[in-house]
Amino acid sequence: MAIRFDDVTVDFGSAVPIKNMSVTLPEEGLCIVTGVSGAGKSTLLKLIAGLVKPTSGNISGTDGLKLSYVFQEDRLLEWNTAKENLMFVRSDEASAEFWLNAMELGDRFDSYPAELSECAGESRLQGRCISAGMCSYSTSLSRDSMGS
Repeated sequence: MAIRFDDVTVDFGSAVPIKNMSVTLPEEGLCIVTGVSGAGKSTLLKLIAGLVKPTSGNISGTDGLKLSYVFQEDRLLEWNTAKENLMFVRSDEASAEFWLNAMELGDRFDSYPAELSECAGESRLQGRCISAGMCSYSTSLSRDSMGS
């Protein structure tokens, strides 16, 4: 079922990132949302995930939706190694190792997130990839900034 927004507004008091939005997202495929800072991209994802409720309007097509959410900020468990972070949701060692090898982190199984940070910008991308590897469902929400 497609996700549909009918006249949705989100008013945080100090900001109204989404006002009277009506849109139907495709049932299959990839949907990319772009916009300037403050345009409501993160709020849109949080609405779909149920992390934020609309001030007004209606959202349909999310009931029973199983989804994975990759946060914009780093959300790896600092006290777990890269492999342990994946095993937290993947449970089997073979799957965790598959994802780490796919991300060219096969030699970093036992590295902690802070140790992955030694490569600055590259580690942030790898951290996002580890988080994406944690996604267990076919519907995945991800928000990240595009470099200039």
